[in-house]
This record gives sequence, C-alpha cells and structure tokens, in this order.
Amino acid sequence: MKILHIPHAYAPVVGGAELLCKRVSEELAALGHDVRVVTADVGSVDGYYEFGVAPVREAPSRINGVEVVRIPYGGLLYEPIGRWASGLLPQPAAGRVSGRLLQFIRYRFAARLEREILAYRPDVVMTLPHLVVNVAAVLRIRKTVPFPLVVVPLIHEHQSSFSPGALQDLLRTADATVALTEREATLLKADYGVPADSVHNTGVGMDLPEYRRTPARADTVVFLGRKDPAKGIPALLKAMQSVWKHRPEASLVLAGARAPGTLAVDRMLGELPASQRASVRSLDDISEREKMDLLSSACCLVLPSRIESFGLVILEAWAAGIPVVTYDLPVFRCTVDDGVNGLLVDPGSESALPDAILRLLGDRVLADRLGAAGRQKLEREYRWDLVAKRFLGAYEYAVSMHRVSRDRNVAAEH
Repeated sequence: MKILHIPHAYAPVVGGAELLCKRVSEELAALGHDVRVVTADVGSVDGYYEFGVAPVREAPSRINGVEVVRIPYGGLLYEPIGRWASGLLPQPAAGRVSGRLLQFIRYRFAARLEREILAYRPDVVMTLPHLVVNVAAVLRIRKTVPFPLVVVPLIHEHQSSFSPGALQDLLRTADATVALTEREATLLKADYGVPADSVHNTGVGMDLPEYRRTPARADTVVFLGRKDPAKGIPALLKAMQSVWKHRPEASLVLAGARAPGTLAVDRMLGELPASQRASVRSLDDISEREKMDLLSSACCLVLPSRIESFGLVILEAWAAGIPVVTYDLPVFRCTVDDGVNGLLVDPGSESALPDAILRLLGDRVLADRLGAAGRQKLEREYRWDLVAKRFLGAYEYAVSMHRVSRDRNVAAEH
C-alpha cells in the first residue's frame, strides 16, 4: 500500500504527535508498505503561527525506511518580515501585515502540498492533529483531488483555539478516524457524530528498552514533559512542599523541553526556599538514554496535567519499571489502573497528590510492584508493532469506504 502521512511536524521535532507519526511510519515501512511523510519544515507547531521559530534545515531524506519531504513554510523572508511587522509597525497595522503574510505563506504551502500528493498518488492519506495548517490544506486539496482520508484528531478540548464545530466538519469528511484512547473514541462517537464503525482505537506505543531495574531507587520524584505551567508544574511544586515537610531528603527532577511558559516555571523555582530549591533539578534537553537512566533510578513519575490526549510519559515510566501518579481523569483511567500499575488521585483535593507521592516514597515494595505491573501492561498492549497494525486496519477501512462512496457517486451520475 502507498501510504502518505501529512503531520504538522516530523522528527527531529520532538513531541507526542511527532513520535506517534514517526514510529507508525517506520513500523508500516518495515512491514513492506511504501510510506512517505510530507510535512512543513517548521521547528515546532508554533512555527505555523509565530515568527522566529527556527525551521528544520534538512533536505528530503530517507529515515529508517521512510521517505521524508519537508516543504519550506516561511522561506527566507518569513522571520525578518514578521519581526518587522510585529516590532516596528503600530497596531493594528502590524496585525494586518502579519495576517496577509501568513495567508500568502499558507496558500503557497497548500499549493506545494497538492503537487506532492499528485506526484505520489497515494492509496491513502493520514493527517494529524486537528485543524492545524497542514490539516486545513489537506481538506482544501481533497475537494479537487479525492483520496481516502484518515484523520487523527488528538482532541484537546481545553485549548482556547479549539473549535468543536470545525472539528465536527473535519471528521465528517474523513473516511476513518483514529482515537488514542477509549475515552477519545467515545467522545468522537457521542459528541462529534462520527459513525462507530469508522472510529479505530489504536492506542499509543512505546519502544521497550532493556529493563534495567535499579535495586535501590533514589528518593526522587520525576516530572517528564514540556516545562510549561499548563502541564501542572505549579500543582506539583505545591505538592512537593508538603512532601518535604515529611521527607526532607526527597528530591524532584523536572525534565523536558523548554517552552514559552518555561520562564514562569523558572521564576517559581527561584521563589522556593533555599533548602527546597536545592532539592530540585531542572533538566532541559536530555537524550533517550539519559531519560531512561533518570526514570530507572527514581521512585515514581508524577503527571499532574489536565490537558493530555493520552500522556505518553506514562508509558515511558512503565518502560523503566516505575509507577505513575496522575489525576483521576477519564483520559488517564483509560491507561492507568489505580492501585495496580499507578495511583489516580482526586484532582479537586490539594492533599491527594502529596499523599500519593508520600505513599510511594514510604513503601518501596508497593512502588516496585506497581512499576513491574506497568511494564507488563506496556509489553502486552502498547508495543509499536501492535499500534501500527491497528493504524493499518484504519487505512484499509478508509480505502474500502472511499471506494464505496466513489461507486455510489458514479451510479448516481448515471
């Protein structure tokens, strides 16, 4: 099958959606399918909307069996014109100039994307996530160049820019829709009117490194992810202040990519008392090996976020054999079994998060048991080869449905 993936960004850009697309692409290529990725050269999704985000300067290449084409998004004038418009022109003139520039850039991007689709002639197209510029371009192109379409919306209803109506319109046009959790599948069917047969719950995968269980784990609590207040870091710092009253020897590691909100996190850390600040390490960019070493020697991973569509770091913690503490929210109930492989806590209780952390710090037998159960569930349900085969099922469904729709249209014309 000739499979075309059109994500908003691709490796080496780091992120959950980027990793999902990369690993599914590679697994399907390993199965013998012809897989091509066409994306923009933006260095992050912010590059679609903000001037000055460094692009990925990489020519068309083949990465682990996958052909990768990066369409120049902004070009040489993107950053200087954008900075000139936003920094020198008065408002609202700056907004008008920036808006016109972005409109032109998006039009040019869509035109180049259409040429790539026509040249490749895919059997099926998958695009993600919801309503980013690349997805909007795919929808416009599909009006004149019909092809089987699979959408991976990665629903983030918490975002201020999220438009349920626009997403519903998008999903109506897709031949198949991919959900990452049972919760998301239910939302798609109940709230967005997606036919049940066209929703495919694939889950997310995780590579399984060699299990290096550390005999004596440190009194370390780890946060892993984008270092932004929206990820729940303020709640974690508040919880740790309660933890330190009972276990002053405990330490906290915040590890992940910097983001626009990281400066606010830095300020929060600077406001901690000196003794507590000394118990916190903030790591910006760590390698996969460093990440696994960090997790393998820790007591637990804490994910105090309310904005996840899955929470890939949960699987990373399980890969290292450590348990997870996270909020008792529908998205996490789809993955974490409370008391079996992690602890789910009441998001409305200020004491629940520190109490759960203290429980694991004080009972290493429990922590090891939960972590081992998480590793077993990861091996059983969340391998990338399994996820890729579920994606393939969605693609085959989309191709068959597109063929049925096309035949109906031909019959109606006659």
